[in-house]
Amino acid sequence: MRYSTERKEAILKKMAPPMSMTIPELAEQEGVTATTLYNWALDAKLPDTLVSPEAIGDFPDEFAQ
Repeated sequence: MRYSTERKEAILKKMAPPMSMTIPELAEQEGVTATTLYNWALDAKLPDTLVSPEAIGDFPDEFAQ
C-alpha cells in the first residue's frame, strides 16, 4: 500500500517529542505495520533516539540496528 507524503510526515512527527510515541503504539493507532513505520523512520534519518529500542518497543530482532 502507498501512503501520501503528508500522512507519512504526520505519523513521523508523532515519533518526535513532545508526543514521542513508540512504533508499536503508532502501528496500532494508525493502521500501518510496524515494519513500515520502522522503515519510514530509517528513511527519514530520524535521530537514533527516535529509532531506539525504547521507541521500537517489542519489535522483532531481525529489524534491530
